[in-house]
Amino acid sequence: MHRSLILLIALVFAAAGAFVAHLITDRPGQKPETEAVLLDQPRLIPDMILLDHYGTAWSPGRLQGQWSLIFYGFTHCPDICPETMVQMNQVHRLVEESGQVMPPSVIFVSVDPARDTPERLAQYVPYFNRNFLGLTGSEDAVVELALSMGVPVAIPEVEPGEDYEVDHGASLTLVDPDGHIRAFFTPPHRVESIARDYEAIVRYLNSHH
Repeated sequence: MHRSLILLIALVFAAAGAFVAHLITDRPGQKPETEAVLLDQPRLIPDMILLDHYGTAWSPGRLQGQWSLIFYGFTHCPDICPETMVQMNQVHRLVEESGQVMPPSVIFVSVDPARDTPERLAQYVPYFNRNFLGLTGSEDAVVELALSMGVPVAIPEVEPGEDYEVDHGASLTLVDPDGHIRAFFTPPHRVESIARDYEAIVRYLNSHH
């Protein structure tokens, strides 16, 4: 499938997800009012195999048993990706210090599998937080995972050794302990807002589990 078509499909998919979501006040038994897009219905993640930065096979089944925030980026990204990783570390710290809910498992999925090997991710991801996990894999698998989360990705076709950047969405995806997509945090990202909204969403969904 042509990359421009993939990008268009992903944008439509993300818009549709945002359209069906609605947010109301944070009262007992009701959905919290957040800046995040909380989905009315959980969304499934297709089965696939990637590699984590330890070189171990990874599948969506490993998301079960914890709340996860998933972010797409690439290690050659000059600004947005490292800035977001710094923010995710700050969010993790705020939630941990609050003690109201378990802090999220943060997963960085590379949209540049040609350059982002497990070895490179092992140098990059733990720099921001040693508990964060980096994922890479085949181009098809990475794009499929991103599309399932409504994240547009356009990996360019380049010659070996050519310098390039990868266009991709900057939304964060919240996955519940059942391994289902439950919410999106769209940019611009604000650390305090993400931490507050994450806690509110987790409390709400835990009470309705």
